[in-house]
Amino acid sequence: MVSIKAPACTPRRRRRALAACATLLLLLGAGSTAAGAASTDSSSHGSLLPGDSLQSKQWYLSWQDRPGSPSTGKGASVGIIDTGVDTSHPDLAAAYDSASSKSFLSGGSCNGDTACDDPAHDGFGHGTSVAGIIAAAADGHGTVGAAPGARIVSLKAGDRTGTFSADAVSQAIRYGADAHLSVLVMSFTVDPWFRYCDNAPADTAEQRAQQKTDLEKVTSALKYAADHGVVLVAAAGNEAYDLDHGTSDPYSSGWSGQGERPVTDQCVTMPAQSDDVITVGAITKAGNRTGYSNVGAALDIVAFGGEPPLAGPAVPWSRGRSRGSSPRHRRTGSVSWVCSTTTALPEPTRS
Repeated sequence: MVSIKAPACTPRRRRRALAACATLLLLLGAGSTAAGAASTDSSSHGSLLPGDSLQSKQWYLSWQDRPGSPSTGKGASVGIIDTGVDTSHPDLAAAYDSASSKSFLSGGSCNGDTACDDPAHDGFGHGTSVAGIIAAAADGHGTVGAAPGARIVSLKAGDRTGTFSADAVSQAIRYGADAHLSVLVMSFTVDPWFRYCDNAPADTAEQRAQQKTDLEKVTSALKYAADHGVVLVAAAGNEAYDLDHGTSDPYSSGWSGQGERPVTDQCVTMPAQSDDVITVGAITKAGNRTGYSNVGAALDIVAFGGEPPLAGPAVPWSRGRSRGSSPRHRRTGSVSWVCSTTTALPEPTRS
C-alpha cells in the first residue's frame, strides 16, 4: 500500500538528488564538444556551439561560455514523457529515435485524436517544445538545445488536450526503464487530480479509492525506474502553489465537482512530490524565484525559467526553417533546463 503524505527533506532525498544530479552531469557533460569554432560574438551564449540565429536570446545557456563546460549530451538517451514530439520540425528530426519511441494512448484515452498512437505526432505542442529546449540541433538556424547531441525518445502519455492519465504515465515510466534510457523528463502533473489525497474532506469514497489506485500505479512505476538506474526529472509545477501547506485545490474542479476543492497538507502532487525524482523549480535570469514556480520541500534544485524561444510544431519561415514560439502553459516547467543547471553544481563524487 502507498501512504499519501508530503515528502520531508530527508537525508535519503538529499542523497538521491545529489547522486541523480551528478549522473545527469556525467551523462550530459561527458560528450565531446560541438563541432565548430568558438563564436567571437560575446553576446552569443554558448560559445562552444555553432551560433544559431536565435541563440543570443537563449540567456539560460550562458553556462556554456565557461571554460570546461562541455556538452553536446552525446551518448545520452532522454525519454520525454509528454504529448509527443513533432518530428517534422527540422531542429528535432535528427535527434529523434523512432525505433525506441512509443505512444501509450489508446481507445478512450485518445480523446478523439486519430493520431494519438503516433509518438511523432504532437496535437498539443508541449512535448515538442520540451524536446527543443533539450536537444534542438546546433545547425546555425533557430534555437539550439542545452544538449543537442542527445538522443530524444518520445514516450507519448499526454493527449491533445494536455491530459496525462496515471495509466499512460506509469506505462511510459516502466517502458523507459526497460529500454535503459538515461533520463526521463516529466513536465506535467498526473491527472485528473492536482492534489492526490486519502482524506480530503469533500471527496467521495469512490474518489478516494481512485486516487489511491492511481497514486500506487505512478509511485510503483517511479520506484521501478529509479531502481533500474534511470534519472527521473520532474517539474515542480507552475501554479505558484505551496506543495507543503496548500489547503485548497482549484485545479481539479472539473473532476471533483467541488469548485475550489478543500485539501490537507498531507496531499501530494505527482510526480513532483515523489521521493524518486529530481524536482525542479524555476528562477529568473537574476537568480530569484519566478512568480509562478511551486515551492516546498520536494524541490531539489532550481533551473532558469521565463520565456525562452522554443521549438514548436513546425511553422515555416520564409527561409524554409521553423521558428520558435514562447507558449505559456501551466505544465511548462523549468525541468528541461536541468541540463544547464546541473553544470553549476560542485564537482560530483561517487560512493
